[in-house]
Parts: sequence; structure tokens; C-alpha cells
Amino acid sequence: LRIGLAAVLWMLAVAVGSAQDFGMRVGNQTATAEALSRSVHRNLGCRSCHGEMSFVMGARSDPVATCARCHAAQSQALTADGHALALRAGNTNAPTCVTCHGSHDVLSRHDPLSRTYAANVPAQCGTCHAASLSTYREGVHAIALEQNNPRNSATCTSCHTAHSVA
Repeated sequence: LRIGLAAVLWMLAVAVGSAQDFGMRVGNQTATAEALSRSVHRNLGCRSCHGEMSFVMGARSDPVATCARCHAAQSQALTADGHALALRAGNTNAPTCVTCHGSHDVLSRHDPLSRTYAANVPAQCGTCHAASLSTYREGVHAIALEQNNPRNSATCTSCHTAHSVA
């Protein structure tokens, strides 16, 4: 049985509970560790989100179920949400928690680099809703946002809310 050095190091990192703490510096795991070091989840070990799943390179867990373990209120709001309905209907392009928030790189919504920072919300939603973004950019709310006033200008989530998108 031959396994690569990266796989061995990753398994060791998982065994100690956190790739970040283990100091991973192999392949794309470096990027994951660096992103996690800035994340609001930086103090969590791998098992906090990934559980005891086998850490096969590229394996994926269910992000909605994973996030719901700590974010129950947001998860409950999503149950009748348009994105959740699309996901349950089998739409593989429907967004999940990580689509908007990221996975290892989750930043506070108050951080200007966050995907969910008010000034970044229109572009984030616009990655899937390009026509709506185009309309938004022509309106007064976008002008206020561009004038560096993200807290006082309406964005997509001002009307649609963040976790109950109609």
C-alpha cells in the first residue's frame, strides 16, 4: 500500500485534532490552515466540524447538517428558504452555508474581507443572481453603498434576510 507524504501528514494532523495546530505545510492544506487561522472558527479542531468521518483527500461532508450543529437558529430559518427548497429538490447548484460564508475561511460579518460584510453582500448574491445584481447596481441603494456607507444602505439581505430567502 503506497500513500503519499501529504496523506500521511494529513492523517497525523487529524489525529491531533487540528491541521492548523499541527502546522500543515503540504499542498493545498497550507491554504486551508492559513484560512482557518483567520476564521471565526480558528479555535475549533477538525473534528468539531468534520466529526469522525474518514479524512480521504477530497471527501466532503454535508455543510448544512455540519453547520446546524452549532448554528441551530440559522439552520431552522433555512428550512422553508428558497435555497433550501432547491437543495432538497435535488438542484446541485443550490447554495449551502459554505457558498455564502465559506468553509475554512469564515470571517465575521463585521470584517470588510468577509463575504457577508454588508458592502460585499450584493456581489456575493450576484455570483448566482447576476440579473438582480445588475438591477441593484442601477439603484439608489448601490449608490449609497458605493459612497462607503454599508451600514446605512440596503443590500440583498436587507429585504430577503440572510437565512430566509423567499
